[in-house]
Amino acid sequence: MHSTPTIDKKTWNSLVHHPMQSWEWGEVKKRVGTPIVRYAYVEDENPTAFLMTMHPVPLLGVMAYCGRSAWPTNKQAQGIYTYLREKGCMMAKFEPALVTEEAGKYQIPLLNRSFTIDHIRYTQSRSTIFAPHTFTLNLAFTKEELLSHMKSKTRYNIGLATRKGVVVRDTTEEPKSLEEFFDLYRQTSTRQRYFGRNRDYMKTLWDELGGTMARIYTAYYQGMPLSSYMIFYFKQGAYYVYGGSSAQHKEVMASNLLMWEAILDAKKRGCTEFDMWGALPLQHNPHNPWAGFHRFKEGFGGRHRTFIPALDMVLDPFKYWLFDVGWPIRNALLGITSRL
Repeated sequence: MHSTPTIDKKTWNSLVHHPMQSWEWGEVKKRVGTPIVRYAYVEDENPTAFLMTMHPVPLLGVMAYCGRSAWPTNKQAQGIYTYLREKGCMMAKFEPALVTEEAGKYQIPLLNRSFTIDHIRYTQSRSTIFAPHTFTLNLAFTKEELLSHMKSKTRYNIGLATRKGVVVRDTTEEPKSLEEFFDLYRQTSTRQRYFGRNRDYMKTLWDELGGTMARIYTAYYQGMPLSSYMIFYFKQGAYYVYGGSSAQHKEVMASNLLMWEAILDAKKRGCTEFDMWGALPLQHNPHNPWAGFHRFKEGFGGRHRTFIPALDMVLDPFKYWLFDVGWPIRNALLGITSRL
């Protein structure tokens, strides 16, 4: 394993395949105060790179987190294990960009909650960062084919928004772009009672990625911004990462037209896939607070995909046991707080 502080951005990005592993995302995390570790396996049978963020866990030490990376080979995992133990980490959480049907290819025994590979213990995690499901659209289809794959209600709503006079613009280069986006994003997080990113975080992210890896699209009705999305672009993928909408004028279906226009722009930019960035299981409680988001995304006709579970590489067994027990309690308390 190579700790390669001199590796350049171009080489790094040639080794990774997801925006959360990109060089640019590492720069964002550094600027918001999160320590990072970059490891590249350049001269390797399976060249790849791993961006890890380092997070203090009160009383227990440090957790390393590696989101939407490749799954490390046994040799690579041994190097990561040794390095992180030397740094005093008690665990490393992996949420690889690997769907369940690929688990067998990498010999990951998902039928067991805990298992050992080459003397390293892994546990299917009770604490996840990413949603384990998503919808993805294949942008190789024509515009007409993409429309035909949608649910009829979604197609109708797109047409309705157009008839009502909703206008969608790529506002990336406009001075008020981020401010309009963040206002709608904050309205949504407050309305849905989830913990969103604060203004300083979003400004830092936009300063680093805006106009290069990220673009903002906003839907207007009678001059009023009703819905706004921040789309990430990396290689041939487009990702719907952040979004927000107003509670006003829901009847004009601005979000439906906004998503459609974002999809079309991604296709024009040469992307081959559009990732909706999160969904519920296909079989889910219709009263789930996220069911509305799921139905909205489902309406665009994408393929439902399930990632392998988050896997924790156990570095300190006792401290990890304490973490594993305590994390669900922490989440329950945060859930109570968010409803106050």
